[in-house]
Amino acid sequence: ATRPHSVGVENYITHNGDFEFFNVNGKYYDVEVVQQWLEKVLGTPMPATVDSSAIAGVVDLLRTQGSFALSIRYALCLTLPSSKVESDPVVSYPTMDEYEEIAKTFEKSLNDLLDTNNESSDGKNSLEDISSKEDKRTQLSSMVIESLRKNLELLPAVKVTNAVGESSRRYRGASFALGRLAKFVSSDVEDSDLANFAQATIDAFFDNDLLHSTRLFLQDAKGSFGLMVASSVDAHRQVCFAARGQTLSIGFYPRKGIICYGSEQAAVKAGLNYENPGGNLVHDNSGEADNAVRLDL
Repeated sequence: ATRPHSVGVENYITHNGDFEFFNVNGKYYDVEVVQQWLEKVLGTPMPATVDSSAIAGVVDLLRTQGSFALSIRYALCLTLPSSKVESDPVVSYPTMDEYEEIAKTFEKSLNDLLDTNNESSDGKNSLEDISSKEDKRTQLSSMVIESLRKNLELLPAVKVTNAVGESSRRYRGASFALGRLAKFVSSDVEDSDLANFAQATIDAFFDNDLLHSTRLFLQDAKGSFGLMVASSVDAHRQVCFAARGQTLSIGFYPRKGIICYGSEQAAVKAGLNYENPGGNLVHDNSGEADNAVRLDL
């Protein structure tokens, strides 16, 4: 079985331009509202009031590949018909611990599917099989829906009375996390909420890598962007550059192992006078490269 493990992740952006609006469900929200919403969604204060911090926050929300907890957060915040940006949400979002608790249902279903035989090969299903085949993703989604619906319908609750005698019913532990999910997603068979949520989460788990996340951001963002996006998960092999309404120049120095980028073309000439011992990507005078760098534009 595939065992989940925790990894520290940091996403990085550099940005020249203006991030003005962000679209969710066909409605554009001002960046100031987005900043306030991101604090609630991500559970952390905005480090600065500049619009670049808001871009970094949205990237944190979008870059979810390989994490069911982050993919659940993305699905709840951006893909449901009820998803919207609010400076002061009426219903509070789950905490990361609660997302992790909900994610256990997805992880168990994935492991169960990995333990089943693949009809088209002699072995069991692999992550690549499930990721690349729509019918396998659908099968995984059905398994998750069945498990979630059963758990949501059987939520145990305890009666709690406060100091003034008011009674309410609250959930504890795993049940509490699922209770938070129930505030966003209906488990009724007649509704498509749960199916849409499960499918969006699974697709984000497999698809929302750095490049796809950057594309999703630009798809829904209004403004001008000279943008670089990188992640500690992918930094050894991948960086994304994007430009809209702003120039972006990139200079390559393969014999120095340097890539320079900036809005001004003259800025990328900085590598000419910079020495980087041991950074040579070229094997010899033949021009053949020892190493390869992936650059997504």
